Amino acid sequence: MNKTKLNFLLDMFAKLSTAIFLFSSIYIAIFNGFEKSMSVTYIWGVLGQAFLLTVAYIPLIQEKEITKKRFLIYNICYFIFADLVVLGFGLFLKWFSLKHPVTILAMEITFVVVFAVVYMIMYFSAKSSAAKMNEQLKKLKQS
Repeated sequence: MNKTKLNFLLDMFAKLSTAIFLFSSIYIAIFNGFEKSMSVTYIWGVLGQAFLLTVAYIPLIQEKEITKKRFLIYNICYFIFADLVVLGFGLFLKWFSLKHPVTILAMEITFVVVFAVVYMIMYFSAKSSAAKMNEQLKKLKQS
């Protein structure tokens, strides 16, 4: 794995972890209040979830250009996988309860928001990097 891919994955892990911590904190405050104390299992759960979602993204990093249709299909599959991971972690770590369906609905809404935020951040970050590289290429050609 080359340095660029590794940097991308580390960046993705950091952004995922941050977004999950941020939005899950909001979720916890809404459903449990600010006085709720969390075990260290919560921290490891979030880090484990972010790691698994980052590793699962590796097959989506392509060396060559792919069509927009294939890119969309890959990302829909990744979205479904990520949702299942979130639900699995949530059930296993008791972040929500099947006895209280509103908590599952809230978790799904939180997941969609986190997914959208992380994707937007990653998109704008990649766009900015591409613009910087193109600018550097222009400077090299002019020299």
